[in-house]
Amino acid sequence: MATTAKRFGWLPVCSYGKVRSFIAFEKYLHFFILLLKLAFDHRIGILVNLGLFITFCHANAVIKREVAKQGKRRLKHLLLVCINLGTSILVIYTILADYTLAYALIFIPPYSSPIFFWEVLWIVSVTDFVLRLITILIKLFVVALPSRVVACPKKGKYYLFIERSSQLYRTIIPMQHWLYFFSESYSGPSKVFGVILSAAYLIFKVKSIFKKAKLWKKTLIKVIQSKTYGVTPSTNQIKEAGDSCPICQDDYKSPSMLQCKHIFCEECVALWFDRERTCPICRAQIADDPTWRDGSTTLLHQIF
Repeated sequence: MATTAKRFGWLPVCSYGKVRSFIAFEKYLHFFILLLKLAFDHRIGILVNLGLFITFCHANAVIKREVAKQGKRRLKHLLLVCINLGTSILVIYTILADYTLAYALIFIPPYSSPIFFWEVLWIVSVTDFVLRLITILIKLFVVALPSRVVACPKKGKYYLFIERSSQLYRTIIPMQHWLYFFSESYSGPSKVFGVILSAAYLIFKVKSIFKKAKLWKKTLIKVIQSKTYGVTPSTNQIKEAGDSCPICQDDYKSPSMLQCKHIFCEECVALWFDRERTCPICRAQIADDPTWRDGSTTLLHQIF
């Protein structure tokens, strides 16, 4: 307090706190001004990405909710989400951006001359958002399929396969834009530095692509194979377990006995393992990681 009084005179403690806050504000004011300028200069891009993020989050939540309903999903809700996503994509490529930006979705660069950092960021950001919206549209189609076409217990692995395919594709898409940016940003002797940056980026990306490709291949094998989580129990084993499935509380339909000896309906336990990896009763680990089998799409934004 003595130091405070000597520096600022006879000031109350609360006034001293305000003075310190003002000094801190002055210290970072120039950064705040720069941030305001960047926000204003790129306001369209920021608003577009914010709108796409809100649209994505809403659609992702709806599809997870409808997937959880299984055969009772509401086609009306799915149709509304489909219209919303289709309209959003159309607005992006017709009103808010040049239609040539859509070429980036299929590995065709929407430019023919050197581009700046913010242009690359705009291209890869919008392209990634749109690809995730397309991923949700494909999943909506699978959700809408009647159970007589694709049984509900089998849809989980299709959601997983769609998501793995999307993640692999979205990992590859930004490569051409960043490589072009690194290689064309320099000329003359400085071109060597651009080549070094491109090589470093390529090494980083190849490792990531191999990892995603390995997961994709593993998922494809799961889709092709008709895997069951248990074996058919005997009549005595069913009688010992009781006359009803612990999950649906109804008579057994195609009973399946897990490794832990607990018995459930085959459909019930398949749906359970789309969200869990352990037995509903004893919590013994039976299945692999169920991530993405619930119809959800990753929130991770693939920029680099």
